Amino acid sequence: MKLLFTKTTIVLVLMYLISSCTFTSTKTKMLSFKVENAKMTENLKTLVTCENVNVNGLEKKTNDQVSTELEIRIINGSNIPSDETKLRSLGKSIDSLFKQELSNVNDFNTFKVFFITTQSNGPVTSSSTRGFTFKSEEL
Repeated sequence: MKLLFTKTTIVLVLMYLISSCTFTSTKTKMLSFKVENAKMTENLKTLVTCENVNVNGLEKKTNDQVSTELEIRIINGSNIPSDETKLRSLGKSIDSLFKQELSNVNDFNTFKVFFITTQSNGPVTSSSTRGFTFKSEEL
């Protein structure tokens, strides 16, 4: 009887632990813009000059709740403000630009922009990142 009680207790504890876990899956979400890449680059250059731009769409599912994110990575920008308020404002402008050029502006509910600075010295590369997140309604 005591063995049955112990096994039952262990099973119940394991079931509780599994049910209280957070399960997250992330997959790529296709991007569709109203304009060609060349036009997007031209529009972006009015805000920032940089070596490279990476744009990724993500769909995250956490315990059956789906969220979508558009991530924009500005690599080695040359006119990036050091002031946090001005940098946040620039990030918001960049996110707004990409949002307005989406074929469906409701495709993403979160927009993230990262300003990444990388430096290479021989085989060693170092980087620093500053980023901001905006809800779609803020843009």
